[in-house]
Amino acid sequence: MTTGFIDAHNHLQATGLESFLEKVIPACEGLGVARMIVNGITEQDWDRIKELASRHGFVTPSYGLHPWYLKEKKPGWEKRLEERLISDAKAHVGEVGLDLWMRDPDLPSQIETLRHSLQIAERNRRAITIHCLRAWEQLLDVLRSERLPARGFLLHAYSGPPEMVGPFTELGAYFSFSGYFLNPGKEDRLASFRQVRSDRLLAETDAPSMPLPDIHSEFRLPGAIDGETINHPGNIRAVYAALSSLRKVDLSDLVKICTENSNRLFGEA
Repeated sequence: MTTGFIDAHNHLQATGLESFLEKVIPACEGLGVARMIVNGITEQDWDRIKELASRHGFVTPSYGLHPWYLKEKKPGWEKRLEERLISDAKAHVGEVGLDLWMRDPDLPSQIETLRHSLQIAERNRRAITIHCLRAWEQLLDVLRSERLPARGFLLHAYSGPPEMVGPFTELGAYFSFSGYFLNPGKEDRLASFRQVRSDRLLAETDAPSMPLPDIHSEFRLPGAIDGETINHPGNIRAVYAALSSLRKVDLSDLVKICTENSNRLFGEA
């Protein structure tokens, strides 16, 4: 089993990272990134993810429709998603989910898309990565009413209540820790990750989004035009270091734990 840092959720295909990839890729390889689960957000970026996976062995592709961009959804997306899974045994489903934090959320459309995505993942025996903000009860209701992928599902950057970790775990959830939770005011997020079972624990960058505080950030990129910080995928090592401290476990042991969990959820790389 190859061990190394596993970034359970990022968007390496994002336009915000594109001009930096010639430096980002070697940096990640140099620090020992063994795997990235690269998630799609619209059908328009699925080909880009496929291309990255064909060029870089540590990229595991995942195809989904993010709730923020469902207005771009085109008829027949379900068939096209399933065709990608059939043609690539290592591909998974995501990022999909529910979001009541966004402006003017269309919850019925989000739920419909999530249900279809869950059914496709379950039917093809793939993992699914789920986004959720301020819709935890609604998500729990959907998950309890659907047949879920036997290998489980990932609640990426889990920000739900600590008391819901148990119910989601019973359904097969994995939980990925984000370095963004090291920012002031995120103490409840840290509380959740103190109680996640070791066999359900993963780590992520969500790069280029959800940057770590400067004091924790190991790699930096020039800011975006709008002034937003661009999160470097190489910061996964800093995320692991923070999670190691939070969980009071040696970093080397945490790497092994997350590798085993990633292999169980996503299959071996």
